[in-house]
Amino acid sequence: MEDLPINNDNGQSYGYILYRNTATLTGGAHTIQTIGHVRDLAVFMLDQQRLTGDWKNSAQLNNFGFWPLPDQTFDFNADKGDASYVVDLLVENMARNNYGPPSSFNQKRGLPEGPVLLDNEEVVGWTIFPLEFKSAWVRSLNNWNNSPAPPSTAVNSPTLTKATLSISTEPTDTFITTAGWGDGNRGVVFVNGFNVGRFSGIGPTKTLYIPAPLLSRGDNTILVWSLFEPVTTITFADQPDLGVPLRP
Repeated sequence: MEDLPINNDNGQSYGYILYRNTATLTGGAHTIQTIGHVRDLAVFMLDQQRLTGDWKNSAQLNNFGFWPLPDQTFDFNADKGDASYVVDLLVENMARNNYGPPSSFNQKRGLPEGPVLLDNEEVVGWTIFPLEFKSAWVRSLNNWNNSPAPPSTAVNSPTLTKATLSISTEPTDTFITTAGWGDGNRGVVFVNGFNVGRFSGIGPTKTLYIPAPLLSRGDNTILVWSLFEPVTTITFADQPDLGVPLRP
């Protein structure tokens, strides 16, 4: 991320990064491998359909697409037979280290440690899309696709869902409820272009705080970026849900 020629050559500091390529594959089994560590979470898609799973527990951290183990592989099938396929790796920058030895502070994100191999051959010529979700960019999005109400859960790719919250009185503080968005889902919520925070189905929290000054009378735009499944309902609460307390 940090090496991209954007932001006055300062690169990308946060958000997501999409690596896209095309590959001519034969029908049947294939293997993709990320050399080195992923920084920090990668979603693999073929023809814009997600093939890697969602994230529900710590046991999955040893799988392809997660940061702890290097040189991970993922086996998949090219179901449409001999053809050209779009290969995508969408990587989330989850945070930065603030502890450990000096070597831990070499904290470039994305795929900084090595190439990607497809059937043991290095993939070159990636097209890279920085997804910083800056407020101005979020507010400028248009040409939205209409969807059923609620959207179809058959969509199997990262999605950005737009909804409108209409307020007829003076706005007050509220909380958006993330429960019901998928036990293994994760993403980010924007209110009128303002990033109110990330959510994770793992929890423990199941709400995000929306202070009254972010809202206005009339129509307010709610955007939900979700990595693993589309958000089909958006509800609000007057109290936070911080999950089950952990006691010593």
